[in-house]
Amino acid sequence: MQVSEKQIRQVAQAMLTQKLGGAMRRALPEFDELSPQSRAGFLDACQRAAAARGLLTEQGIAAYALAAWFLEPGFEAKSPYLMALLDSGFPEVRKVHAMNEWLHVLLGEPGNPAAADEALKAAFYRTGAWGA
Repeated sequence: MQVSEKQIRQVAQAMLTQKLGGAMRRALPEFDELSPQSRAGFLDACQRAAAARGLLTEQGIAAYALAAWFLEPGFEAKSPYLMALLDSGFPEVRKVHAMNEWLHVLLGEPGNPAAADEALKAAFYRTGAWGA
């Protein structure tokens, strides 16, 4: 029996979707209230959007999905700095860390996007040793 690389990717994606969906259902009661089709559609869209931004690991995809849940899909358009960082070639760990700091500040101060951008910049510069 031969298993193709495409089949392996499909199985891995299905497993990630199941794992991420389970975690979100446990942590977010509102997510659990969605229909199974809506949950699957949201997670699939988040995985595609995260991959388009260079977030390919479980941690990166999960961070993107949580940000999309709390802010809305396409949340990165709220900040030109976040968009530039996510579209850059910097290591994923730096992107995720800075994005999480941006999200943390924006959720705490929704009326102050400049503070979130400053948090993103500070987090990015503090991780310079993590690689370019």
